Amino acid sequence: RRLTVPAASMLACYGAGGRYKWHRDNHWTDDGAAGNARALTAICYLNPDWVAERDGGALMIYREDGGVAREVAPRAGRVVVFDSFLGHEVMVSSRDRFALTFWVFGER
Repeated sequence: RRLTVPAASMLACYGAGGRYKWHRDNHWTDDGAAGNARALTAICYLNPDWVAERDGGALMIYREDGGVAREVAPRAGRVVVFDSFLGHEVMVSSRDRFALTFWVFGER
């Protein structure tokens, strides 16, 4: 499968008290096709001195059966890569939270 990385990325700031509700970055359509070109989601965190227990803001990645596959604290320099078809969400944080995200595209 051929993968490509687009030139654009997304720099996001989730304000204190903010979150990002459960979603998928890609989905299967009724006819079995991918909804978009996203194959992998890659996130680099930009949050110095982050303490998960105090600051919250974890990325929750879920298995297909709905169980938690991974809980990822958004510490500076941490990079996480996961399948864009997996459900995920960002939990509430007590301070501003920064993330640089890009998607690796696959053939649809």
